[in-house]
Amino acid sequence: MRIIFFILTLISTTLFASEIEDLKQKAINGDANSQFFLGLDYAIGSNVNKDLVESKKWIKLAAQNGNLVAQLNYGQDLTDYVEGLKWIKKSSESGYIHAQIYLGELYRTPENPYVEVDIKTVSYTHLRAHETLRYL
Repeated sequence: MRIIFFILTLISTTLFASEIEDLKQKAINGDANSQFFLGLDYAIGSNVNKDLVESKKWIKLAAQNGNLVAQLNYGQDLTDYVEGLKWIKKSSESGYIHAQIYLGELYRTPENPYVEVDIKTVSYTHLRAHETLRYL
């Protein structure tokens, strides 16, 4: 029984290693979705050792290569709020509904470090999010 468990563990470990190598190769070749998922894997230590520096590197590349979720996450993670807002807006303007809602909430919340409260912008971003939902 122990031998069967050992063999199954070895096979599953090999499969995960093979999958992560495929993901890394796609990420290296510039696939934005693979870059984002590899960044997430490094962030939580899924199938790889947890490494936040490596995570940020891959999420930044994914954002630069057009992954809308990565753009929002990268923008939220930056301590340079001007640069962060640029990435959040880019994701929002590209139609990512979560970025549209998040951006609207930034303009509604007085304590945020990104922007001053602007109710007209809140209305505009929430309207865009609503319109995005209509076409899903």
